[in-house]
Amino acid sequence: MELTLQTLQEAGAFTPAQPVKQEISWVNDKGETVTCDTYIRLKSYATVVQESLHHNQGIDAVAAKIAASVVDQNNKTVFSAADIVGSAERGPICSGLTFALLGAISKANGVGESADPKSLVPTKNSGQTLSSPESAAEQSTKPSET
Repeated sequence: MELTLQTLQEAGAFTPAQPVKQEISWVNDKGETVTCDTYIRLKSYATVVQESLHHNQGIDAVAAKIAASVVDQNNKTVFSAADIVGSAERGPICSGLTFALLGAISKANGVGESADPKSLVPTKNSGQTLSSPESAAEQSTKPSET
């Protein structure tokens, strides 16, 4: 295949412009379950650039990922990385919401839906046993702490 805009288009190399709607739920700090709809911008050149700019500014990588990915239905960002990490007045978003957003980002981008096509490189056994049969047979005289 020759690399052209047409062949890239045919190969599905361009990310859809519209975000993907995801329902998320999390338990807030009051113990209440909160459910809402959110929109996720699919990973693309745009999200990579935004995350890279945040990285170059010394901004937390997880906050950068959430800020680059969570948008409204018109594809406008919902929060900045600074909103996510919080301030002295408000604090960061709670862990439940953090994990719910990261889960929605992964789900929208198909992470974990299929096996990685790359096969794992088999590890080589050194041939050395870490314990001898004699040491395995010896019982400890130390009392159990359970």
